[in-house]
Amino acid sequence: MNSDPHFYQLFRKCPELVADLAPIDLAGRYHFSSRAYKRVERTYDGIFEPEDINFPSMVTEFQVLGNENTYPRLFLEMAGYQLEEPKRKVWGLLVFPSRSCDPRTMPWRKFASCEPEFRVVYLDEALRKLGEDHPLYAVFQPFLVDKVEVVEAKAQDWLGTIRNAPLETEKIICLEEIFLSWLTQRLSKYSKEEIRKMFGFDTPVEETRFYREVKQEGREEGRQVGREEKAKQAINAFEAQMKDLLEAGLITKTIYHERVSIFRAQLAGKHGEA
Repeated sequence: MNSDPHFYQLFRKCPELVADLAPIDLAGRYHFSSRAYKRVERTYDGIFEPEDINFPSMVTEFQVLGNENTYPRLFLEMAGYQLEEPKRKVWGLLVFPSRSCDPRTMPWRKFASCEPEFRVVYLDEALRKLGEDHPLYAVFQPFLVDKVEVVEAKAQDWLGTIRNAPLETEKIICLEEIFLSWLTQRLSKYSKEEIRKMFGFDTPVEETRFYREVKQEGREEGRQVGREEKAKQAINAFEAQMKDLLEAGLITKTIYHERVSIFRAQLAGKHGEA
């Protein structure tokens, strides 16, 4: 599967989600980029660089199929970045889909114990720790799940997880685009247009997260108004009964006010628990 552009898009547009996987302190106001350094004659696929120079930069590699050169290449890039940016601290991040993709090249693999300065992330394990309700978990499933029939059966649920994530609209769109691309590659027997219709990518606005939230708020407000109206009616009926007893001379004004006051308090308590 074509994956590198998706990783870069995700890291560039949603750094706060990447921070759930990697040791990035967002207080450093990081941005992600690819650049070339003439001095060391290398092009860097991905660098997380902070605006605040007191925070470390992070040279990043995504390896779907790791080879023996993966580790030494990343360390070479880290050293080259340090030569270009001597005033900055530099960390390294290697991302593999799973442990089976890690070549564990020695002696470089030993540095994986030097967290947080150097970290190896296995996506499948990291995402399980985040949990199925995390948008990153959903986004990566078409990329990670082996069985196509599972991808087809779960795709709509994963899309729902993405759309219900507490993120800005443009970031939701970014995640959807990545998810749809991977889904299209995995479910190759369908066209992209068919996949959009099958799983609800073209769902009208009344079914979007925003509409559902507004609709739910309206329902809650309606229930609240309904409860308040019922409570008001019950109080009026009780007061009318007590007033009849008062006018008939069966209770005093003091008892009338006490009973009405107690009834109001009791009803208010039940209303608060509803």
